[in-house]
Amino acid sequence: MEHWIWLSQIGMTKHMASVLVKVFGSPAGVYQASEAELDAVEARFGPGSGAAGVRGAETLTERNRQRLRCKDLTEARRVVEVCRRSGWEILSILDPRYPQKLRKISDAPLVLYVWGKMPAVDAGRSVGVVGTRNASPYGLTHTRRISRELAEQGTVIVSGGALGVDTAALEGALETGAPVIAVVAGGLDRLYPAQNQSLFARIARQGCVVSQYTPGTSCLRHQFLARNRIISALSDGTLVTECPLRSGAMSTARHARSQGRQVFALPGPVGDGSFAGCHDLIRSGAILVENAGQLLEALAAPARWGKAGAQEGAGKICVDKHSSRDYIDTHKETWTPDRAPEAGTELQRRVFGELETAPGNLQELSRRLGEPDSRLLEAVTELQLLGRIAPWPDGRYHVNY
Repeated sequence: MEHWIWLSQIGMTKHMASVLVKVFGSPAGVYQASEAELDAVEARFGPGSGAAGVRGAETLTERNRQRLRCKDLTEARRVVEVCRRSGWEILSILDPRYPQKLRKISDAPLVLYVWGKMPAVDAGRSVGVVGTRNASPYGLTHTRRISRELAEQGTVIVSGGALGVDTAALEGALETGAPVIAVVAGGLDRLYPAQNQSLFARIARQGCVVSQYTPGTSCLRHQFLARNRIISALSDGTLVTECPLRSGAMSTARHARSQGRQVFALPGPVGDGSFAGCHDLIRSGAILVENAGQLLEALAAPARWGKAGAQEGAGKICVDKHSSRDYIDTHKETWTPDRAPEAGTELQRRVFGELETAPGNLQELSRRLGEPDSRLLEAVTELQLLGRIAPWPDGRYHVNY
């Protein structure tokens, strides 16, 4: 297991790791590969060929080769020992217990750390329930009610474990005795928020707390956005019960759409800004639901993508595209021109303008703009939260027209 952790820690993506493990037989084989053997891999696939056999996938670049030259297993061995002592499971992406729903997405984590027992989400229904931390009594009441109704019908509730909507959703489902999943944004020994420690322990007894981050990793802002894709991927559909336009819940909904999952939203009072995100999702094609029955009916119905990414009929399924052009053509949403970042910071405007010219990942943007990764990360995160940019499956960002 330490070699899987090593691959994850040096930054190998799912696509790159898959081809390397295929060539060398195992993560240990990748670790032991010599420079000559890596040369043979590059000769076999060639620059720009898409080493993972998927159009748009990365190749064995010099940056990847530099990462593979790092042979220090000290941290990986520490992680294995910490998990062993704590009773936490480590699931590699090839472990039979690793959820197939999550494994299928292009940016699935190579390793999951699990406190508790992973529910059988592949064998039944699972629904992500997300929303604002600063939820109203209306939002909390209906979140708890719908989550409880879904759990009573055998649905696994997946959420993030934060205060507000996440807590209400998980508590509502736990009341039925059903298993739930909380996906967290730091190590299992750095659970956030501190007020929910007893809730996390209860979740671990009935279901599991899961993270892609090694023990000892603190919760950082960009990690919350990254973990949102796991919430949506573990779920057949994502329900947003209360959120403003600028929120992490909106990023979860966008991940759900890009992964071909259904999106649902609970309507709120007219003019209430804390429900502006829900209403925006409904306008752009999310299914309005008021109870669990409506949501389950939609999940069971055949569906397809309509224009501008809107859902037609009771639900929608879309094929996850690896081609950048196919991806954006399929996943365009009804963002209007007034969402261009005139009101953002100077760096946000520069990043947005650069991405209008050509998509790029964080490293490419750093090179093109002459700014350090750490400074760009904040601007990219803010633009994602605002819905102005979004990631493609290959890790590059694009303007979300």
